[in-house]
Amino acid sequence: MQQEQDEIKVENSTTDTENGTTQAENIEITPQYELYSKEELIATIEQLAQGDDTKKALQTARLLKPHYDAIVKEEKKEALQKFLDDGGEETEFDYKQIESESNRFYKEYQNIISKRNKEKLQKEKERDKNLVRKKELLEKLRNILESEDTPEAADEFKKIQEEWKTIGGVPQKDFQELKATYNALIERFYDKRSIYFELKELDRKKNLELKIALIEKAEKLIEITNTKQAIQEFKEIRKEYIAIGPVLKEEQENIKIRFKQIADALFERRRALLETLKGEREKNLVTKQALLEEVKAFSAFQSDRIKEWNNKTQELLELQKTWDNIRPVPRQQGREIGREFWAAFKAFFAKKTEFFKGIESEREDNLQKKIALCEQAEALLASEEEQNAVAEKFKQLQKDWKTIGPAPARVKDTVYERFKKACDAFFQKIREQQTEEDKQQVDNLQKKQAICENILNYTFAENATKKELEEVATQFAEEWKKIGYVPLKNKKGVEKDFEKAMMSLAAKIEAKTEEDKMELEVIVEAKIARTATNNNRGGNNSGGGRASNREIDLKKQIDRLENEIATLRNNLGFFANSKQADTLKSGFEKQMQEATDKLAKLKMQLKILRKK
Repeated sequence: MQQEQDEIKVENSTTDTENGTTQAENIEITPQYELYSKEELIATIEQLAQGDDTKKALQTARLLKPHYDAIVKEEKKEALQKFLDDGGEETEFDYKQIESESNRFYKEYQNIISKRNKEKLQKEKERDKNLVRKKELLEKLRNILESEDTPEAADEFKKIQEEWKTIGGVPQKDFQELKATYNALIERFYDKRSIYFELKELDRKKNLELKIALIEKAEKLIEITNTKQAIQEFKEIRKEYIAIGPVLKEEQENIKIRFKQIADALFERRRALLETLKGEREKNLVTKQALLEEVKAFSAFQSDRIKEWNNKTQELLELQKTWDNIRPVPRQQGREIGREFWAAFKAFFAKKTEFFKGIESEREDNLQKKIALCEQAEALLASEEEQNAVAEKFKQLQKDWKTIGPAPARVKDTVYERFKKACDAFFQKIREQQTEEDKQQVDNLQKKQAICENILNYTFAENATKKELEEVATQFAEEWKKIGYVPLKNKKGVEKDFEKAMMSLAAKIEAKTEEDKMELEVIVEAKIARTATNNNRGGNNSGGGRASNREIDLKKQIDRLENEIATLRNNLGFFANSKQADTLKSGFEKQMQEATDKLAKLKMQLKILRKK
């Protein structure tokens, strides 16, 4: 007796050769890889290599590779042409850098192939194991058929049926034969045993329950807004549905219609989605056509200024980014509009290349002028003229150098180093004549460093007063002022060390209140300020000026904090009563309290400073 099969007819169905089941055609929207940049192709294949769907990854990688090969070939061609234009020989051309980038793409391409082969090999091994197990179950069925008709035999028969369903696919060449043998043995079992109809009825009732459960699960997919996800999950449910055996005859048509209605609803949604995508692609095409007209205008651009060419290049590159960010367009029109876009794009850069070739001769003239300046500078090194006169000539040569335009890139650093070497040699000679003055400045530096060390090591008597602090600070400040210049490169550093050391004196006096502490610091800051005139080359700052600057700085900080507090207080009034508003309000209140505390300290410092 031929076993009954439920059939679900869904439009656009195909056969999965790996598990022998029928599934709905999975319509994929293929990106326009021919419009991808090199970096996008590399990023895409790297992402594919990280995925788990090796079959889809390999299919996509095979679509990417021709486009990537074409880009690499074009880049290599352009790089070779540029190399030849720059005077190189074709036999010396090296493409290692580009090849290194390409290795990333081809490495991931091979990784995908390797992963797919391993997965197929693993599946083949699994199918071979499944084949062995199913043959063992067939042998058990034969033994049952040859045994006595007992309840135990019926139970064993049901266990074999359940286990058969749980075993996965087998090699395709063995599928039909294995299935036919299994069905034949099942029919023989039912024919042989007196409980055939009862078992068959129970089996079909159970199959009906299983299929109804899957139908209810599939009906919930209609509520999922993500159509692609819903379709994918439906395909998985359908595989389980088809694998379940026949149901009661009186229910066959009902569940068949019910399941088909779900399939029709989901695939109708997909059809509507594809129509929407089609409309969006048409809009994207209009956008790209408008952008194409803008890019075409660049091919007619002309200028004799490098800056204008560079600015125009940036504009074009921004348009390229906009182009790349536009979603897909209809495939047929996309190829043509893509060709036009890149043709106009390359036409602009071809004209830009011609422009830069035209200014190369001007840069050669600049090179000769700069070489002449180098020769004059080198001749001045041997001059016996008065040193200041020679120095003025060197300065004039440096000014002349700045007026000359750039030299060719291949030699601009070399000719500059030659000129710089001659100038440096002359001014180094001048510096060597100032050695004695430099020695004195080094001695002064050491003296000031010693004062800093003495300050740090100074110890007050117990219960020292503010007056004692002022006297000690005055003494150290006077010693500091008596010392002359230090090397300019050390000036800021040693002054900062002096200020830190002096401020440490205030910390050594016990302060009972925060105001006392601030007053001690103001006393020391006043003494530091009076040393500001020392070693101040080319200018004359007074201590009073430093104190005044401190007062101005405090006023600015106070004004800023008062404005900040006013803003925070105003913002608090906008919060409504809610849990979320209370959380934000608490944060604002904390900020306002911190600002208020800081404002009080700053006002105290200003008050103390004004007393001095």
